[in-house]
Amino acid sequence: MKKGLHIGAGPVHLDNSFDIDWENSDGAETESSRSWSLEKHRDFTKPFEDIVDNSVDYIVFWHCVEHLGLHEKDDVLKEFSRILRAGGKLFIACPDMTKIARHIVDRDGPWADWFICAVNVMGPYNGYVGDFHKWIYNFEELSKVLKENGFSETNELSQNVLAHHIGIENTNKLGFADFNIQMETTK
Repeated sequence: MKKGLHIGAGPVHLDNSFDIDWENSDGAETESSRSWSLEKHRDFTKPFEDIVDNSVDYIVFWHCVEHLGLHEKDDVLKEFSRILRAGGKLFIACPDMTKIARHIVDRDGPWADWFICAVNVMGPYNGYVGDFHKWIYNFEELSKVLKENGFSETNELSQNVLAHHIGIENTNKLGFADFNIQMETTK
C-alpha cells in the first residue's frame, strides 16, 4: 500500500483508495476546524518526527506554500524531500501572480478588481486576520524553488493527471483554477 499525505487539508478530505493510505492533516486550530475529517493535527512548519526518511509516495500541498515565509518554505520543502521516496510526487498549488496580474490589466475574470485581488493574494486571506500570504509565485519561480530544495522535474498538473496519480474521482474539490499554479514535481 502506498502512503499519501494531504498536508494543509482543511475541510477537504482525501479518502483512502484501493492502493493509497491517506493522512489528512492541518495545523489550524479554529472553531470550524474541529468539524474537519482529519487523521492528524500537524504543524507542517515543524519536522515530521513520526515519519521516517523515504517512506511517503505522494504529498498533496494545496494552497499552503504561499503562507510560508522566505526561509520557512525551504525548511518545509526539504522536509518533504526527506520523507518522500525516490520518484515520489509532490502535488502543489498556489496563486500564480503572473496570471492574476494579466487579469487585472485586462480587467477580466475574477481578479479584475484590484482590491479583491490585493485582499485575496496578500491577505487577510479569506477575511481571517493573521492568515495571509507571505510570498507570491509564478510557475517559473516556484519551479526554481522546488529544484533548489531537492526536487527534479516540474510539470503543470491537470485534474486528470492528479486524479490518475492519487486515485480520486473528484479533484474539483481541491480547487483547480485558471489563476493558480497547479504543479507536480518529483523527488
